[in-house]
Amino acid sequence: MVEQIYFMLSYFSTGITFAFGLCFLFINMPQIPALKSYKKARLIMAIAYISLSAFNAIGEMSHSSTSSTDMDIEQSLTAIGAMIQAFLYTYTFIILVNPRFVKKKRILREAILIFLTSSLLCFALFGKEKQLLYMPVFYAFIIYYSFMLVYYTILFLKNYRHYIYQVNNFFSEQESARLRWIYYSFFGALFIGISALAITFSDNMLHYILFIFFSIAFYCYFGIKFIEYAFRFKLIETLVVEKGRKEENRNNRLSYFHLEEQLKKWMEEKGFTTQRITIEQLSQELGTNRTYLSDYINSYYKQTFSEWINTLRIEEAKCILANKTDLSIGEVGENVGYTDKSNFGRQFIKRAGISPNNWRKSQNPVTK
Repeated sequence: MVEQIYFMLSYFSTGITFAFGLCFLFINMPQIPALKSYKKARLIMAIAYISLSAFNAIGEMSHSSTSSTDMDIEQSLTAIGAMIQAFLYTYTFIILVNPRFVKKKRILREAILIFLTSSLLCFALFGKEKQLLYMPVFYAFIIYYSFMLVYYTILFLKNYRHYIYQVNNFFSEQESARLRWIYYSFFGALFIGISALAITFSDNMLHYILFIFFSIAFYCYFGIKFIEYAFRFKLIETLVVEKGRKEENRNNRLSYFHLEEQLKKWMEEKGFTTQRITIEQLSQELGTNRTYLSDYINSYYKQTFSEWINTLRIEEAKCILANKTDLSIGEVGENVGYTDKSNFGRQFIKRAGISPNNWRKSQNPVTK
């Protein structure tokens, strides 16, 4: 019974990963430059899903055997597959947050290393000196794979943190909170990669069933989020990731003094209460470019654009909470520019140390 459940889940996992791989390959996308990098990521992910289904299918055929040779083949295939998946997933995630980091030379160099190490493992597995070479080479491969996982994790976190900084420096809302699925997905994939290798040393069928069940949930979750991300990637690629490019027309730049005066006037008019305002919109309103404005806010206020806007909004909210007790907490949040009451509450607690309701009570002791 347990073995039947295992094979049923295993076949389903193979089918679902293959189906998602085909979706990544053939779903039509708008032919616009902003989605060029996303399409590259989608191609890599299609290869990852289809190759995963192929490795699963081979594993299913060898898993039923109890011979030491077939078990060694399954173990080696799992290790090679995990290495390939780690490589493909990592660079897909990095493309989603920093398309310009992923170059053909970098991908080719690492692909060659994976091919060489995998070939060495296969040579040890099928060569005449298997008894002597296989286990030392296999454990050397595992050590190399572990090193690569650490390297990929550092690489991803470095690019992800830079990406979040860029997002917070462009949007006033907490756009980065909507993109945390990328962070969680990376570590979900990392967990699967480690588990896939560890589970080959287990002979408990229940461990395999739990692993496959978790894997199916992850691959479905990530596949759906990845397809949906195309719409948000268009915005990020167009407005944020290209932050490094220089503005062509520098004649529109304001002096720091003039910019300071403009910002003071804008703050007095409570322009920061505009919902979903971006630094692009503000720079156009002030007659400057966003790179220059971003540099000014970062250096003068020591904050990202999002942090600066939220600080202004919370200070304004404090005034309204103290003086307009007839307004609800949600209405106060809307008045200062928040579209989400829970986000308003989080930002208020982050800056004031207490909730909006408790802060109002502290300013108006008689208010219940």
